[in-house]
Amino acid sequence: MGVVESSVAAGVGHIVLDRPEALNSLNGEMIRLITEALESWREDDDVDTVLVTSAVHGAFCAGADVRVVHEFVQRGDTSAGLQFLAEEHALNAIVADYPKPYVSVIDAAALGGGLGISVNGSVCVVTENAVLSVPETAIGLVLGVGSSYFLSRLPGSIGKFIGLTGARVSGADAVALGLATHFVAASDARELIESIRSGKPLADVLDRYSKPVPELSLDATDIDFAFSAPSVIEMVGRLDTDSPWSCLAMSQLLTLSPMSLVATNALIALGSGSTLKECFVRELRFVEWMIGQPDFAEGVRAVLIDKDRTPQWNPLVLEMVQPAAFQHFF
Repeated sequence: MGVVESSVAAGVGHIVLDRPEALNSLNGEMIRLITEALESWREDDDVDTVLVTSAVHGAFCAGADVRVVHEFVQRGDTSAGLQFLAEEHALNAIVADYPKPYVSVIDAAALGGGLGISVNGSVCVVTENAVLSVPETAIGLVLGVGSSYFLSRLPGSIGKFIGLTGARVSGADAVALGLATHFVAASDARELIESIRSGKPLADVLDRYSKPVPELSLDATDIDFAFSAPSVIEMVGRLDTDSPWSCLAMSQLLTLSPMSLVATNALIALGSGSTLKECFVRELRFVEWMIGQPDFAEGVRAVLIDKDRTPQWNPLVLEMVQPAAFQHFF
């Protein structure tokens, strides 16, 4: 198979992600192939439903391949990096506004851009193996792919907690929070996919395989107390307690890019009062600016290249971040 395979049978357009060496990280070719398939099926009377799955064990999609952007920027070809990001966001906008049922099945990890091609669709099926996360603050970036829209609409301050810390959300919690729409047992995932591919009525298939969702495992009370604070500095202050959860959350925040944290907090706050389209535009403009800042190069080096996990952020601490430097983006 290639990095993306697309086919049509029984009224179902099936997109299969298959780039195992990069855990299905979206490169330019994958974005182009998915976009072309979706656009060709938009007015195709032979396609009633779109289904997106992964052929890679342990990964649905590890997000956009930011190493590609990093390489462009390091070579001084920032315009190519911007084009890549613009094409990714354009694909996410197509998914969000697709006129036919768009079904993704997540039975593994979906990170960053992996949520753009799943959560933005009309039906997002997850299993107990699913893990959803937006880890951009760990590599000196900010939220993209509509994250500031859907995270800002989660209950209480859980969206800020997820967006800032990069916390991993289980499949069950994703449904309980509204990030995903249906919870299916991993043992039933293949049969569900084949039932959809056979052309059986989508609603009947989802009703047959969907399971009751367990109660939310995240401690919403503690999260709301800390992450309802208006600034990241105040959040850290509220986490200064002896509870194991607070200590862990605080240690997570203090290892992430201060610039990314402040910007992400602002993006989520603004997202709550914006349309999805407005969030796409704002996020893209901000991501385009961030890839030219020192933290992006340093974050990619520390997390994805050298993997030493010891980034030297600039500025180094939250107190040194000057929001005025990017206020015009808001």
